[in-house]
Amino acid sequence: AQAFSAMIGGTPGGPCASQRLCTWTISIARAALSSHTRTLQLALQPTTARRNAPRSFASRAVAQGDVGDDGDAAGVVFAAGAGSQSSQRTFPEAPRLAANRARLGKALGSAAARAARGGGGDPQFWSNVCKELHRDLRSQSPQNISLALNAMAQVRIHDTALFDHVATALTDRWLRSFNSQDLALLCGSYAKLTIRAPGLFQLCSEELLWKLPDASSTELALIAGACAKVSMYDVTLFRHLAHHCLRSADTFSARHLANILHAFARVDALHADLARCFVAKLDSEDVVGELEAVGVAQACTAIGRMAPRFPDMLSSSLRPLLEKLARRCVAIARMSDSALEPRHIGALASACLDLGAHSRLLVGFLALRLQLLAESVEAEARFELLDVVEAAAALRSSLDSAVAAAATAGPTSGRRGGAVSRAPKSGGEDCELLDSILRHTLERLRATGARTATASVAQREVERKRLELLEDQLAVWLPEVWPSQLRPALLGR
Repeated sequence: AQAFSAMIGGTPGGPCASQRLCTWTISIARAALSSHTRTLQLALQPTTARRNAPRSFASRAVAQGDVGDDGDAAGVVFAAGAGSQSSQRTFPEAPRLAANRARLGKALGSAAARAARGGGGDPQFWSNVCKELHRDLRSQSPQNISLALNAMAQVRIHDTALFDHVATALTDRWLRSFNSQDLALLCGSYAKLTIRAPGLFQLCSEELLWKLPDASSTELALIAGACAKVSMYDVTLFRHLAHHCLRSADTFSARHLANILHAFARVDALHADLARCFVAKLDSEDVVGELEAVGVAQACTAIGRMAPRFPDMLSSSLRPLLEKLARRCVAIARMSDSALEPRHIGALASACLDLGAHSRLLVGFLALRLQLLAESVEAEARFELLDVVEAAAALRSSLDSAVAAAATAGPTSGRRGGAVSRAPKSGGEDCELLDSILRHTLERLRATGARTATASVAQREVERKRLELLEDQLAVWLPEVWPSQLRPALLGR
């Protein structure tokens, strides 16, 4: 006290000392206030700087207060992407701003999902969605990210740079905030576009081990199908998937039963308990009647791969199920708005070959349908043309086996009402039709080969492998044109 009093002058405790102390304190406060005027002005005026310069479409909706009555700003984000003008509103106060930001957490994802359900929407909107994810990925919620990517996959927006950016940015700690649905949609979006992201799928596999108990049957089927499609097989994950699928088997619909069987058979991970349980649940006319063309094809592929692994199920379960699936496929093909594709016909024909169940009547009917479908395939759709070739080859092989079996067993052989029929005695007309489909489709592939120079090396390699599997059969069926004309043009030898 004495030192301080001596510094300002006067005696300790005197009136002069008190006055000088007050004067000195006020001068220090004024100096401090003067030196920090700019900082205080910025702190006291937050609205003008933030409202006039929003960072993104989502933040613009907050700044303008354009939040819908349903509690989200999905319509605002869609309007911004479509180029419409939003009305200016007063900047909300702090409680209102916090509420709007909470509601806006689902804005981008729900807007993208809504646009995908509506058929795609404006291309500019999807461009804005991609920019938003590129620029502000870390500010998006897990639900936003998964819904937006899933919507882009549905409308076939193949932005490889964006998907690579997301796969690189997502870490194991970040994925802990994703629930089972978010992880299922995330993996499904990559699988739909056939984008391989081994690092991301490995992180998702490790995180899913903790969250599969909360997953629904739809999510279990989506996860298994996504991993199988991109060949990301994790032994531990599929063991856990099999356990949870068996535990909740009663909750699976017909479509999800086919999805699970197809996914596990595709990676050769089916074990006896899961196979018997799901085949038994699917082996019903009512359940099979709920399947669409895709579900029928998936179930046929699954039981075709199960036949050599579970021979004890061949006559008791697999053949009866195949007969029901064949009848369902015929019913779908006869619909006016049928969604049957060449690859679906090929899946059924291949399953008949694998199980040794041959029907010339079924082959004849499917051959006529395949002819109509082949004519509607565009010339530039090379993968679909290859589907036609594979389906025709499978039907041709099945027809040859049926004719050979009928000639060996005699005219009275056959399964009543089953997959093997006693008539007709010869497959000459059907053979000519299938050979014509093969020749015409292969010539279209050869004709369009010169115009597909932009195809990637991977695509060309896939085409080559698919044709090489049929090379020996094509040489027998098309001896005039395959060795000398078609094979050199398509296989280069």
